Amino acid sequence: MPFGHNEYGRETSRQRPRSVSGEPAHRFVLDGHQPSAAVPRHRDRSEDLGFSPGLGAILCHSVGAIIMTMKTSSRPVALQDFVSELRKFPEAAFVETTTILNFLQTTPVSPDTLAPYLTWDRQHYTRNLIDKTPLYELLAICWEMGQVSSVHNHRDQNCWMAVPMGRLLVGNYRVIFQDLNAGKCRLEPADTVEINPTHPCAVDPGEPVHRVYNPREFNERAVSLHVYSRPFDTCVVYSPEQGTCGEIKLHYTTECGKPSAKTT
Repeated sequence: MPFGHNEYGRETSRQRPRSVSGEPAHRFVLDGHQPSAAVPRHRDRSEDLGFSPGLGAILCHSVGAIIMTMKTSSRPVALQDFVSELRKFPEAAFVETTTILNFLQTTPVSPDTLAPYLTWDRQHYTRNLIDKTPLYELLAICWEMGQVSSVHNHRDQNCWMAVPMGRLLVGNYRVIFQDLNAGKCRLEPADTVEINPTHPCAVDPGEPVHRVYNPREFNERAVSLHVYSRPFDTCVVYSPEQGTCGEIKLHYTTECGKPSAKTT
């Protein structure tokens, strides 16, 4: 799908999210849903993230922790239109989190237009690259029932998530101690929030460590759209149960609708 490139920007109004009690949000804003105190424990396996070593970032085209949630209020748009609008934002829009979160709120993606980019695997969720520029990368991640990511960070980059199909839970963790060289850490579970077609979210750059999962009790597949700025190809994964952490290499399952060279 050819996506055009534009250099001019776009401004959107800022909204400060508030908690269900009416006070400024401290950890999650749930738009009426009460956050739980902790996330369920899952077996921590790096491969369950869809990660493997050895694949660097590959461009689709020739161009060089509070989790905030907001309720969408607009009609869905085609993926091509979504990408066209996303490409109009200037660099400043990706430095803070409000502008892109507002964009996800007002520009939900029509699920049927995602079909060329969706792949499914019963063993682990899939990471499907849709678009990439020097400022951001856009991925569609496909979740079978019961699939869960490892606890991970985003290499100090911003992250926004929307769920055009199904629903997911995001369990956040607070890092109490980390020594990456020694592979040791101590984490505490914090809040859990549901993201779904009407509630996109932005990850707090100050407390970005979390896991995403599709509980079996939801009884449906899910697709999440992730905007990462700037793109990164490694991250740190954590085992809260074992108190260990380490760096892993990221890879794509597909790139622009075609199987990744690493998976063929």
